[in-house]
Amino acid sequence: MTKYLLEAFLGIAICIACLFQVSMALEIDYGKPKKFKAPYREIAIIVTEEGYYPQKISVFQGEKVRFFVTSTTDTPGCLIIPEKEIFLSARKGKVAETEVYFEKDGRFKFYCPSGKMSGHITAIKKESLNKKLKRSIASQPRIWKPRDE
Repeated sequence: MTKYLLEAFLGIAICIACLFQVSMALEIDYGKPKKFKAPYREIAIIVTEEGYYPQKISVFQGEKVRFFVTSTTDTPGCLIIPEKEIFLSARKGKVAETEVYFEKDGRFKFYCPSGKMSGHITAIKKESLNKKLKRSIASQPRIWKPRDE
């Protein structure tokens, strides 16, 4: 009987110790500013006989993008992004992948010389949320003037 009580007591003590450690870990991180990683996006590109799907891709400046490329045909295809020095081979039934970081805004062309296909990636500059909006003419303050009767 005392053996079972001792095991139960040790089990309860271990549970209390674990709960104490978890609560201490929560208190340590609470209220401290967190540093987030760069935004992350995944985009799948399919190489077909007609071209790329999608042909136009939009991302934001400062995003890290992971591309997944595959093909629907037996003919060899590829994805080349010259500005980022990226080359991915597209084969039917296989998926090639890479990560690209878009540190500046602009338009980046991608193509495949063997299939004479092309498309583009548009990196959009993200405006700051702290900018104040300018007031338009319609929101100018009105001045009250008495009417002549």
